[in-house]
Amino acid sequence: SIEREDLMGKPMASVIGPVKAQTYADINREILARFAESDDTMKEREQHINTFGEEGDDDFQVVKSDHIPLRGDRDHPPGVLMVIDDITELTKERRRSEKMLNQLINTLVSVVDRRDPYSAHHSMRVALVARHIAAEMDLPESDIKTIDISGRLMNLGKIFIPPDLLTKTGELTAEERQLVGNSYLVSVDLLEEVDFDGRSEERRVGKECRSRWS
Repeated sequence: SIEREDLMGKPMASVIGPVKAQTYADINREILARFAESDDTMKEREQHINTFGEEGDDDFQVVKSDHIPLRGDRDHPPGVLMVIDDITELTKERRRSEKMLNQLINTLVSVVDRRDPYSAHHSMRVALVARHIAAEMDLPESDIKTIDISGRLMNLGKIFIPPDLLTKTGELTAEERQLVGNSYLVSVDLLEEVDFDGRSEERRVGKECRSRWS
């Protein structure tokens, strides 16, 4: 809400405050140092997402910034063009959606656990292990979240297995073992049309594996 004329010639700190200005100045300094060596604008341009303040406070803000190095000329030294976008509300809405999704998933998991008390919390433990393996492999955050959701929902197909079979204490017949063992394929069928964040190539490979296993 500052007029353009009031912005001209002012340092960043007087416009956006010293904390944010220092954050962006540090980013720009590193970019310019690399740019002096490479002279490649496309290679050295960067995008950052910074969080300022604590969530819930009035001054909480999430900002996406693009930093594009510019060559200097006779009258101006090299500089950085910054494009700043306030994504606070978008971030809050996404976190609310993620919270609601996790609540729905936990509800579905609890339904399965009640029907199959002998393997209660099995899917949660699978999700925990899978998530740590994915993090150790340095996979993108979107893939880690998808892996976590997949682990928690892996036993969803058991809701179609009769409870007396899931709680049976005696020896299972070959047909019964196959029914229980293939319940994950039912989970795949139930979730096949859900658009997770995982990469499309991984989803394609997953479908191929499913067709071979079945």
